[in-house]
Amino acid sequence: MSQVTQSAEGGQQRKLALVEISVVLLASPTDPSILNPDFLRHNEIIDKTLELKAPAISTPMFSRIEFDEEIVVSAEPNRFVFEQKVSHLEEGDIAVLDIVNRFLGVVVHPNYSAIGINPKAIRTSGRSEKFEIANALIEGGAWMAFKDVVPEVQLKAVYNFEKRRISLDVSGIRLEDENGSIHQGLLYQANIHRDLQGTNGTERIEEAQAVISACREDIADFHRLVDKFETLGVRS
Repeated sequence: MSQVTQSAEGGQQRKLALVEISVVLLASPTDPSILNPDFLRHNEIIDKTLELKAPAISTPMFSRIEFDEEIVVSAEPNRFVFEQKVSHLEEGDIAVLDIVNRFLGVVVHPNYSAIGINPKAIRTSGRSEKFEIANALIEGGAWMAFKDVVPEVQLKAVYNFEKRRISLDVSGIRLEDENGSIHQGLLYQANIHRDLQGTNGTERIEEAQAVISACREDIADFHRLVDKFETLGVRS
């Protein structure tokens, strides 16, 4: 499990663990069937040493290719999605960002309209008993119980900046470690959305590549934002 730290209120908090990141490219028109292992390897979008983890799906409406190192590339008629999932993802291990950058350099025909960076992280509470986000968010409130049932509450916060929008969802999560012990925690899921403003396809691709190049700052902002919620679930 992650390292224990002290919260501002004296309770125990676990270190935030980044467990997944995905990049979504909104585009039209797209041809999902172009996504196949041979295409990705031949164009050096995917490292040729990566093996398939499951049989590839490639159709005109939907494609999905799973590789080793928990890397998944998929496509629908209006988007391309690149995902990387690991137990404890270190910043230097985020290979999916380079994959997106190379993809944009090869697949230049779609009309790219927006890009989304989607990090997901978990922080355990250091407690085995269940806690309710509702109790952590607001003290009191008639809505917090209905017929003696406390609701499962998911917090959503949206931050609108001039050139990006950050949406953050916070929900409770129940984890079981390798010893079978139960740990309660919080799941943080963010969408960092940017509309591409370029006046032509080349400008929009360059804009998207610039976002990818600076993506680690977005991830750092995600960590800073989540830290604002670090006391959730600590109070008894």
